[in-house]
Amino acid sequence: MSILIMYWKDTGLLMSKNLSHGFTLLEILLAVTIFTMMSLTIYHAAIVVAKGSATVTNRVKKTNEIQQVINMLEFDISHATIYPRVFLNNNKSVFFQMGSGVLESDDFGIYFLLSNIPNLNNGFDYHSASIGYRLKNKRLEKLSYTKLGCIADLEYQVLHVIEGVIAFRIRLYHEKKWLTEWQHSLALPHAVEVTIELEDIGIVKRTIILLNGGVLSL
Repeated sequence: MSILIMYWKDTGLLMSKNLSHGFTLLEILLAVTIFTMMSLTIYHAAIVVAKGSATVTNRVKKTNEIQQVINMLEFDISHATIYPRVFLNNNKSVFFQMGSGVLESDDFGIYFLLSNIPNLNNGFDYHSASIGYRLKNKRLEKLSYTKLGCIADLEYQVLHVIEGVIAFRIRLYHEKKWLTEWQHSLALPHAVEVTIELEDIGIVKRTIILLNGGVLSL
């Protein structure tokens, strides 16, 4: 019995000495290094996740914005119309024009007479207006003119539609051909193809059918 007690005392004393000795400097440095590397790994992973989430959010926001722009273009261009010049008492009236540099655009520009615009002050009243779209300093702009059929009118309002536009190209479909300019004074194309190239989205293309497309019947 005494031998067992002595053995237990010796073992306890040895464990006490080992515990009191603690970790060596090398073991402490190794542990600190491991924890630091783990912290950096977790931090970088969190940064990657945050950046990825922000990128997705920005792309969704930009996609929604370009969709609104396409909807605006489709509504306006699809309602393009032409009137007999005698209605406006001006033989120089322009109802529809498209081409490179039109409206002093940095790329393509389009000008047309828009019909069936609801009056904001009276929901049952509709009117017409001359509007245009152009690219200026990487910004797609919408021009609203005060006079009908007068493309040379310097009095117009400018609406900044969307920024970051690299290219704004237009083609017209008429008589089974795609055209890049328009020479008909009393006719409208059957369709308009709009191509917008943006810096952070890429190329967006939409073909718009004109409700009043064709030759005007006088």
